[in-house]
Amino acid sequence: MNPATTVNAPAIVEESTKEHDLKRPLGFIPMLAWSAILLLVNLPLFWGDIRAELLFLPSAVIDGQWWRVITYPLVHLTWYHLLLDAGGFLLVLHCLEEKRRCVVALYLTGASAGSLLGALALDPSVIQQGLSGLSGVAHGLMAVTALEMLQHKNQRTWGAFSLAAVTVKSIYELWSGHVFFEFMHMGMCGHPLAASHAGGVTGGILTYGLIWAWSHRRRSPGDRDIEYSAQAPASCWQKMLHSFIRALTPMLYRVHYEGVARIPKHGPAVLVCNHVSYVDWLIIASACSRPVHFVMHASIYRKPLLRWLCRLARVIPIDSGRKSPGVLRQALGEISDVLRTGCLVCIFPEGRLTRTGRIDRFRPGIEKIIHNTPVQVIPLALRGLWGSFFSHKDGPAMRRWPRVVWPRIELRAGTRIRPHHVTAANLQRTVQGLYGDLAA
Repeated sequence: MNPATTVNAPAIVEESTKEHDLKRPLGFIPMLAWSAILLLVNLPLFWGDIRAELLFLPSAVIDGQWWRVITYPLVHLTWYHLLLDAGGFLLVLHCLEEKRRCVVALYLTGASAGSLLGALALDPSVIQQGLSGLSGVAHGLMAVTALEMLQHKNQRTWGAFSLAAVTVKSIYELWSGHVFFEFMHMGMCGHPLAASHAGGVTGGILTYGLIWAWSHRRRSPGDRDIEYSAQAPASCWQKMLHSFIRALTPMLYRVHYEGVARIPKHGPAVLVCNHVSYVDWLIIASACSRPVHFVMHASIYRKPLLRWLCRLARVIPIDSGRKSPGVLRQALGEISDVLRTGCLVCIFPEGRLTRTGRIDRFRPGIEKIIHNTPVQVIPLALRGLWGSFFSHKDGPAMRRWPRVVWPRIELRAGTRIRPHHVTAANLQRTVQGLYGDLAA
């Protein structure tokens, strides 16, 4: 390994850390606070009642009850109404790239105002029935996430698709007078107002445009280049998939995590793990507080039903240099690019699922990756998945019924390894030590 290349490692970590300091995640506590507020406001639903004093009613606002202009998104008419609207709102709020609380507050204000004004201007029923719920606000935030994705070259396709989808949906609803998934409301949500969706999207787009124009007017061109090249955050779809994985994993397995706090919350790192089953990635992704870029064999990546999902999750396909040298070079380049943006990459150095339950020889590709981009390596070991439905014990995987319902498994993380100590043999010994007696 060339010692000169390791000089860049602290710079990569420092650059990524500064970027994360600039945009701190909303975190668990604010999301919990939003959930608590929505729950407290809608407690009367337990007794079949609603907080009518917080609904938006134009006549009441004219009489001086001004707070209804602010509180109307918090009130819902049934528990089904609450779960449908609040669930979508919290998910999209979590997926926002922008984490500065003041800017997020402006997005919420713009989407809320657009939802309210759109309903008032285009739906006369608001005068008699009022307005409540977060549906229009969630549509506005979805438009904002799509616009954020358009700012990054590698996310523009999904950003354009998302923006087109939410815009066309809102226009269709406004033209037809019916919400797109009206059958899901089951008659339980009062009278859904299509105009509030279109207004929320309009408000979100206008607010984003004003903030973008203001921020770029105050910055020099050099500052703009730094902003969009120093960090390539996870896409909205990647965050949504990651949130879904973290919710799904505890339903499938009882996972005991040991030492996973060593996986960095910020900055680049490579995770290496033994390869036992087809769901190894699921367990590893659930242990991380941010999305992970997994490296997958190209033959699996190319399968028709999996390729779309892999591209959505930004999986990196790889192959051996002997079979596909071009695929290998492209994979190494993509891995380096991802690490330079401060993200996590997970690799299974064995290159294939074990067929004996033991850890196979680690291939030297991991050494090339660290040589190209010197970052810290976190060794991981999965225990308890050998013999599961997704492993190759007693024949090909997924060819027999699961033997245990809700099995207990374990994920262990070892001490971080510095770039200049990384070799395939050293990593294999470390992972075997974490794996324990089963790795004989």
